[in-house]
Amino acid sequence: MEKIKVLVVDDSLTIRAMFEEILGKEPAFLCVGTASNAEEAVEKVHKTLPDVVALDIAMPGTGGIALLDELKGFWHETAYVMVSSSATHDAPICTEAFEHGAFACFDKSHLIADKRSLVRLLKEAAKGKASRAAHRDDGTTLPH
Repeated sequence: MEKIKVLVVDDSLTIRAMFEEILGKEPAFLCVGTASNAEEAVEKVHKTLPDVVALDIAMPGTGGIALLDELKGFWHETAYVMVSSSATHDAPICTEAFEHGAFACFDKSHLIADKRSLVRLLKEAAKGKASRAAHRDDGTTLPH
């Protein structure tokens, strides 16, 4: 079975390392790279053709939501999971992210405690369908 290719975009070196650690332990995933800003992310999306991008909402310069708009017309089908400490359940920033094409939002503060939920969410994003019941009590927000 082909691995799910994930690109991690976050200005925090610590968060990028945590993602690499989580994804590295999951046989279903291949972390195709990391980026610390939007410019680097655009280059790596075009180069690596990820199935899923874990994308920070708030970054210096171009933020995650503006980056969603920039990548909207890209020919390769990619799902975007927004990851942010401000992505709490039903936060307005999540509604805005969904309006710009995000698949889901995940609360960064749940990265370690709910890593199983994060893994499940990334797999669902790659398939294009999320299970609401599977994310009732974790850090995930899905579009209404």
